[in-house]
Amino acid sequence: MRSLLVLIVFLALVLALVVQQHRAAVRIHSLRSELVEAQAILTAYERMHGLLGDRGIHILKTATRVEILCVGQGAGYPRTPTGVDLDKAATDQLSQAILDIDNYSHLDSDDMPVPQAGFRFRGGNASLDILVSLEGSNVNSPHVDLFVFINNEDGASEYRGHACMYSKPLNDLLVSVVASGENLQ
Repeated sequence: MRSLLVLIVFLALVLALVVQQHRAAVRIHSLRSELVEAQAILTAYERMHGLLGDRGIHILKTATRVEILCVGQGAGYPRTPTGVDLDKAATDQLSQAILDIDNYSHLDSDDMPVPQAGFRFRGGNASLDILVSLEGSNVNSPHVDLFVFINNEDGASEYRGHACMYSKPLNDLLVSVVASGENLQ
């Protein structure tokens, strides 16, 4: 009888150990998944910061006015203000879409089309020009090419870079904003 009791206690301890090991394995898997997600978010923030910089992010967050630009071809993509401003709601929506960290998760820098339209975000004395191209975008692969220029108070313009963002919401927003701007001209 005593050996049966010892066997039952031993089996209970072994079963408890197996259950504990399973719980630990599940927790380790969960922590690894969280770590991968955190690293992906950090990478996306680094990409956004690399493209926009502190100043560009600040301008997008504080923009009180966005003017539609006519974009020419050639060095520096000549940008001419059209005199058409977006309303406050469209300004906020476009700023938030460009600052959406999800848009920086999957970037393709090999795509290099010519910008089709532009937006000048004004905040303080500096401004930020975001040029866009929807070239090659379609229902199966909605993407937007962004070209970023920061215009300093002294009139100098700094090219920050470009990125191809795979984002249906941003693509749809820009299609509607560009179309409304063309209708206003």
